[in-house]
Amino acid sequence: MAEARGRGDSFILRIWWEEEKQRWRGWVQHAGTGQMTYVQNLEELMAFIQRFTGDLVPTPWSHQD
Repeated sequence: MAEARGRGDSFILRIWWEEEKQRWRGWVQHAGTGQMTYVQNLEELMAFIQRFTGDLVPTPWSHQD
């Protein structure tokens, strides 16, 4: 589903603490398509986002000294 780089994507993210299970949970939605998922960790969050963006890799201009 990922398209060519150079365009932007917007996502809506909500995170919360589940007291009874003692863990963080999240919900993310791609604003352009409305597709959404629940996540339990950063790997799941990044996997969902990369479905739309392609692999996210550091670029020279994203590095801050």
